[in-house]
Amino acid sequence: MGEGLSRARLPSDRLLLEASLWSADHARFAEDMRRVEPFIDLFHVDVSDDHFVPGLLLFPDLVGGP
Repeated sequence: MGEGLSRARLPSDRLLLEASLWSADHARFAEDMRRVEPFIDLFHVDVSDDHFVPGLLLFPDLVGGP
């Protein structure tokens, strides 16, 4: 959903499928996203800053786009 999220574009007649990018292969990030995109409605990013939750995940430059 590169154009941004719009409620008007989301289906209202069924449950939505949202995929976490938590377990994507960081070496093949874009490929993983393209592979599952036809089957899901939204991607979401889990954030961990090593302060409130142990470990660091998904740095802003990784998910920020081009």
